Amino acid sequence: MTLINFFKKFQPPSISFFFWMVIAINIIFHLPTLTVQESLGSGNVGDNIYLAEAVSRGEIPYRDFNWNYGPLMLYYNAFCFNLMGHDIHSLIIGRIFLKTIFAGILFIAGTQIMPASAAFLTTLLYMALAPDFIHNLSHYGGVGLEIAILWAILRYGQSAQENYVRWTFGLVLLLGLNKINFGIALLGASVPCLLLYDFFKHQKNILKRGLVYVGLSFGVIFAWIAILYFFVKGLSWAEINQCFPIMGHYVYFGRNISDGFFILIRETITNARNNRFDGFIFILGLWAVIRLIVEISCHFLYHKKTTTLGRNYLMNVSVLLLLVLASYNEYYKGGLDYEAYWAKPFTIMLIAYLISEAATVSGKTIRVFLVMMGMVIFFTHAHDRWAFLERYKTPEQFYKHKGINIYATCDKWDIEQISDTENFIEKNIPQKEPIFVFPDDSLYYFLSGRLAPDRLLLLFGSVHIVPDQERKLIANLEKKKVKYIITNDVCYFGNMWGYFGRDNCPIFYQYLNQHFHKIANFETTISPWTGTTIYQKN
Repeated sequence: MTLINFFKKFQPPSISFFFWMVIAINIIFHLPTLTVQESLGSGNVGDNIYLAEAVSRGEIPYRDFNWNYGPLMLYYNAFCFNLMGHDIHSLIIGRIFLKTIFAGILFIAGTQIMPASAAFLTTLLYMALAPDFIHNLSHYGGVGLEIAILWAILRYGQSAQENYVRWTFGLVLLLGLNKINFGIALLGASVPCLLLYDFFKHQKNILKRGLVYVGLSFGVIFAWIAILYFFVKGLSWAEINQCFPIMGHYVYFGRNISDGFFILIRETITNARNNRFDGFIFILGLWAVIRLIVEISCHFLYHKKTTTLGRNYLMNVSVLLLLVLASYNEYYKGGLDYEAYWAKPFTIMLIAYLISEAATVSGKTIRVFLVMMGMVIFFTHAHDRWAFLERYKTPEQFYKHKGINIYATCDKWDIEQISDTENFIEKNIPQKEPIFVFPDDSLYYFLSGRLAPDRLLLLFGSVHIVPDQERKLIANLEKKKVKYIITNDVCYFGNMWGYFGRDNCPIFYQYLNQHFHKIANFETTISPWTGTTIYQKN
């Protein structure tokens, strides 16, 4: 039997086989992260670790500490702490568990619009090519919920069953409790996606369906208001805005949304010229929009009907494109690379769907070879990732202290700074003495077994701490007799972190310099992110 004949007679495995392969491969793919943490800082990941412990002992997000993500993942991380112990590995296992579930859901979503083999390959490529925001242990939950929303919408598109509409709005509700701006954006995108399927595929009464979706949308909005009101009850308007940085000058790295949209288009065209994998999204998306406009025009002006396959193709591309555009909402305003990570499930699914549709008109041999090429890409990226993480398994990259026993991919000077600071705290500050860390270094609370003396955990410039909050902070520190304050040099970095004493917390800066003196300093000249100063009250 020739190789060509073998491929022609090849029968792909069942959907269930592919599903369990996705689950197994995803677990294996993420196993190295059990021993190597990508990024370990006194803030960011440190905040997540401390807040998981804080929520597990009953503290209420926003009300008891300021936080610029939603409360949902904080409670999930606290659950992992309570279930498996107050250790960073509990959070990592929880992350692998959720990412494995959502990988399976992404595969099932793909099977709604493409063959199982193509959906399997798409899921593997998403694992390998979609970056994760390594500085935050809450980000991946929101991206996973986006994947679940994609599944619900595509499933409704294929089945027209009402329970998938309820799934869609329920998942959007959860997404808003992870990050409110993405909940709002996906709520706005989900309604037209469902209506597109209703009008062009299911032939339902568009007015009645629209009223149902509007009612469900208001239900989600009222649920958000009621749930979040519980968390922010008693806070000032400034404190509420700091927890939900989506309006006005509270937005980090703010720019005009229209400018951000055209910047995205320009950069995407540039990426397409450079043959970047996700760079073709604009060209393909523009083509899909043009087809959609032509289709709608023909429907209304000439009453022409397309084939069922053509209509399905048009609807699926349009739905995926709407979700892509909605999930870039934060990038339009902020412009940071990691803000585009939220769009990756949709961009990869859209590109994969277009390739899959093109492959359906090709021969079986070509399709099998495409799968094989995709597998080579996946295993190449998987190998590179494993090699990258293994490279950091050295004594200099290892950190061991209370609840943290792991290698880290950050600069070894960052690890030394954390170790030096925590060792000084243990040896020189009595356990009964409270400490205050500034501007974003909650890891020291966790490592030293202390509680934060004030709800302000994030005090960098773009949080926009108002003078009344500074005075309240000072009064709180005096009331709790805080004699030690720890500052990180990033507070002088500028940009979104601000410059301590100039555009960020000038009243607190004056208080620190008048009533405290330096007793220790751990500096390096390698990175602007490193450097810690410890102050003691006069």
